Amino acid sequence: MDHTNDIQDIIYQLTRISINHDKLNRQEEISQLTPIHEVFEAGSITETQNTITVSKVTPAGLQTTSDDLFTEITNESLCKLFQDLPNDEFHIRLNKTIFDHISQKVEEAKLTETWSNKNIWYKPYIAFTNWFDNNGIDPSNIIPLTIESGKRDWTIPLYEIAEECRINKERGEFDTYRDAYKYAEDYWTHKGNPITKKQLEDAWYKAVQRGKVSNDDNNP
Repeated sequence: MDHTNDIQDIIYQLTRISINHDKLNRQEEISQLTPIHEVFEAGSITETQNTITVSKVTPAGLQTTSDDLFTEITNESLCKLFQDLPNDEFHIRLNKTIFDHISQKVEEAKLTETWSNKNIWYKPYIAFTNWFDNNGIDPSNIIPLTIESGKRDWTIPLYEIAEECRINKERGEFDTYRDAYKYAEDYWTHKGNPITKKQLEDAWYKAVQRGKVSNDDNNP
């Protein structure tokens, strides 16, 4: 079973910046992905269903943000593993799971001759490699987590979901906004209900018309 989309969504949640002030000093980019420093044993600090709370290593050369100290990850399968495994084991295996995904991206970049220190996966690869080295852990000896595929449910307004999709596209995860909307259609739900590309496009258009969001690029 392919768990790539689940890992991508977890990585997306780990690189999101929740406070606007912090966006002045850091971009919401995959290049800012760093290892998880701690998994809070209490679970979700906001008591959100199917959610865990983690802290993250601050990217080299950058100031620590609120999201480095407290980031929540929502994933039903991941939450079940968190409940079933000892905290230390879960922590190490989660970092290994993310590292395996990064390593796959590195190999893909090498095959297409796009691997360099400019590649978006370069800094994450170095950060995770250093984390394992600094903790005396050989990642090849660690079994990654098996995260069952499932849809992520959102409760925010549809236009905000559309905005999340557009951010993903701008981060380089999709070629077009419609590709990002299609991902949401396949892997996300809204308050337990399916999402369609048309719903997201319409919600975004209406939000632009009402001045709730800007559309500087003039794309749907």
